[in-house]
Amino acid sequence: LEASLPYSSLYSLEEHVSMILDGYGILGTNRIQYLNFARKLWREISRYGWVKSSTVNAMIALWRSKGATDRVLRDIVTLFEPYIVRREAGEGGGEVTL
Repeated sequence: LEASLPYSSLYSLEEHVSMILDGYGILGTNRIQYLNFARKLWREISRYGWVKSSTVNAMIALWRSKGATDRVLRDIVTLFEPYIVRREAGEGGGEVTL
């Protein structure tokens, strides 16, 4: 069973992320960390067909520690909303707060 992807190609995803980055005025090499964040999420989803909200929260924390802006990361996460599995009853992890 092949996992469904949020975008037909990595290129398509990068186009959508670029629109978000353009909106924030993020140019040049500053875009790389955000594109890498989106690529990592895309790879997780391509592998499993979904990603846990706790994983997304951990990724946001990691990229913030590297200097990425929280609001930009969370806007990128919205591109993946249908593929983020929220916390089940009795399970840890929490919600991704957008």
